[in-house]
Amino acid sequence: MAVNPKAYRINRCNRLELSKLIKSGCIKKGRIVSGDISWNQQSNNEICMAFISRYTDTEKSITFSYYTRELKSGKKRKHCFKIELIAKPSNLGKGEILYMLCPSNNGKLCRILYLVGNSERWYSRQYYKEQGIRLYYPSQALSKNDLAFNQRLKFEREIKLVSYKKKFHSHYKGEETKAFMQLKSKYAKLRFWEDRVSTILTQFVDS
Repeated sequence: MAVNPKAYRINRCNRLELSKLIKSGCIKKGRIVSGDISWNQQSNNEICMAFISRYTDTEKSITFSYYTRELKSGKKRKHCFKIELIAKPSNLGKGEILYMLCPSNNGKLCRILYLVGNSERWYSRQYYKEQGIRLYYPSQALSKNDLAFNQRLKFEREIKLVSYKKKFHSHYKGEETKAFMQLKSKYAKLRFWEDRVSTILTQFVDS
């Protein structure tokens, strides 16, 4: 695989997200599903892939086939690759959670695969790390002060989005809902970043 050994921002990489594949109906439990998916790459070129997914007792996988065009010659190249799907019991004891097995055979289970640099296949973030390629979030390029302010605003927005949902419930049958537990976690993170911001402002005033 020819990939330039450097760092890439995650939000500028093409991604295969398992949650979106499931939500869009590309993967359905107990079914074999086929179709096409397409989106615009960061280079503004549209990519289209045919797929067939199997989520049955005998096989769990999704296979993609697609074409790429060589820039110099204009020739098309066909690619086909299969991703094994692994089902794990949910931590809540209800149902199972689906993962993708990284095609690199490093045994990494993941929910997102990335297409980076000159690669023609999708791999896990861990695989690129093993190849000396860093995939980083935009926040990791910020200064410590900028990061604190950005994170505070981020969790403020996320808390508002959750709190304003019409169907939000804190408890169900006497137990905390998953949404409520996530909300509590966001509040804890917000308090952490609020303390960081407060410390920064205090240092700025005292300097």
